[in-house]
Amino acid sequence: MQSLLPQDRVALKRLESDIKRVSNANGILLVGVDTQRLADEFQEHLITNFALKFFTFENEILRELANNECYNKNDFFLANIYGHNNPKAVVAGLQFQRDFIYLKNIKIVVILSNELLEYLKCEAGDLFSTVKFSYSFNDHSFSYIPEVKDEKLQKAIADYEKYLLSDLKHNNILYDLTTNIALEAHNIGNFNLALEYFNLSLSYTNNHKGKKAYTLGNIGMTYNNLGNYQKALKFQREALDLHKKMKDKYGEANSLSNSGNAYSGLGMLKVALKSFNDSLKIYKEIDDKNSIAISLGNIGNIYFKLGEYKTALQYQNDALTIHKEIGDKSGISASLGSIGNIHMGLGEFEMALQHQNDALKIEKEFGDKNGIAIALGNIGAIYQNLGEFQTALQYINDALKIHQEIGDKHGIATVLGNIGKLYLELEEFKAAMEYLNDSLKIEKEIGNKLGIASILGSFGNVYQGLQEFETALKYQNDALKTYKGTGDKSGISASLGSIGNIYREMQEFKIALRYQNDALKIKKEIDEKNGIANILGNIGDTYLKAGDYENALKYCHEALKISKENKYIYLEAETLKDIAKIHKLQHNPKEAKTHYLLSRHLFEAMKLEKKVEEIRKEIEAL
Repeated sequence: MQSLLPQDRVALKRLESDIKRVSNANGILLVGVDTQRLADEFQEHLITNFALKFFTFENEILRELANNECYNKNDFFLANIYGHNNPKAVVAGLQFQRDFIYLKNIKIVVILSNELLEYLKCEAGDLFSTVKFSYSFNDHSFSYIPEVKDEKLQKAIADYEKYLLSDLKHNNILYDLTTNIALEAHNIGNFNLALEYFNLSLSYTNNHKGKKAYTLGNIGMTYNNLGNYQKALKFQREALDLHKKMKDKYGEANSLSNSGNAYSGLGMLKVALKSFNDSLKIYKEIDDKNSIAISLGNIGNIYFKLGEYKTALQYQNDALTIHKEIGDKSGISASLGSIGNIHMGLGEFEMALQHQNDALKIEKEFGDKNGIAIALGNIGAIYQNLGEFQTALQYINDALKIHQEIGDKHGIATVLGNIGKLYLELEEFKAAMEYLNDSLKIEKEIGNKLGIASILGSFGNVYQGLQEFETALKYQNDALKTYKGTGDKSGISASLGSIGNIYREMQEFKIALRYQNDALKIKKEIDEKNGIANILGNIGDTYLKAGDYENALKYCHEALKISKENKYIYLEAETLKDIAKIHKLQHNPKEAKTHYLLSRHLFEAMKLEKKVEEIRKEIEAL
């Protein structure tokens, strides 16, 4: 059942327990799913693991079971009505023939669509007085197929090559043909090819100011996509100067917007924000709705990086509204992805996953490699936060392949860093350092300050895990200094919290609490729920190590509450484990065992065998 989220796996375990319970009595269990693939997967899983008997039927499941003497009434049956040609007639039969369940001692699992399950809940109250249990599951599987729609690019290249065979060649036509190739290559994320043809088209401008400014801007935009922000700024400045001389407002706004993207990549967030606001002002003057929406999204992305999530969400929703109004699918996808990132930052992972999957669907329709890679990476990050490490690695590696294919240095560096962080979370420090080193090398090469700060912080976490605290402090302080230079509140709070954690391990508890409380204050200021829960748990751990069990329990329970409310299953499991440790130290083995078992249950659902074994040993030692 690889397509299920961790919280769905918890529900699956409950379903399996209920099947065992009903097997000694009678009853009907309803399992709602959202895809045929998941319906078939459930069917195979339940038949294989619980010896359920697959039951074929026409329309009336319960009547046919009750009246067919060929069936052993002691068997536990399964009927799969997902995709049935008349499912409402089938569920109507379940409603009106429910008495057969008791009269004939019927035990059955019925797999149906989530929509039908909800319909039954609303329209069949009598049935639900009979139904033992009902569940709803969603399919989160994904298989990347590297299919890119490049027909337009191939046609553009063919037109150019055909024209090259002409006896007479005109620079104006050559400019148009090469620019068309570059734009089509850029549209599908083939940035190196785009750069090659934009440079070629630049040679055909004959110093025409408009064409030259447009092409310089496109070259700068492409360097931006490749993560070479310094070169991007160089070309954007040249383009901006030309647009101003020509009093071309639209071109000026485009250059400002592209410059904002470069400043953002360099971690110069306040400068980027000014560029985007300046461009937005011009776009509003000329009433360019599409560009207004893009600018709103860009401003939202800056506020997200600054950790001001509520403001970021407001801008992204405004951008999404305009993109929908004008029918811009590419813009809709970008806004959905950005909104998904905000929900992930707020710890609202289910909403984040929904938005990223919607974005991915659109990117696949367009065949945009860069967009597909970004969406895959974002989905991987969500699964990582949910504790689904193997699924996360699958998505992130798929993203890495595409970024490498299109030569996107920024994307490669980001994904390498994310893989390093994943291995860090799994405590595989050697693998983590290899990926982090590769990422840091690229981030320094392209001058991405936020990326550098993030990797420095991760190195600090690695050295903390290796118990090399002085080295860990050096890296975290370097990260903090870099984050402060960019104004990134989320990054500043993360570094403060990490420094506090190191001092805790060094048993410098007062210093640790000072840093952790400073971090908590910022997390609350920007309303970053996941970060708040993490730091509350870390403060609890500091009090635990300091021997102040009362405050340790207080902070851990606050962290647990937020984790449960927001379905941070991994954090919930870790916090339950910490609470168990506190009860153990208070010589309260009953409470300790209860919390260890709850924690183990969640780690089992996440298939984290090392954690399960660790808790098993703790329980045995009680």
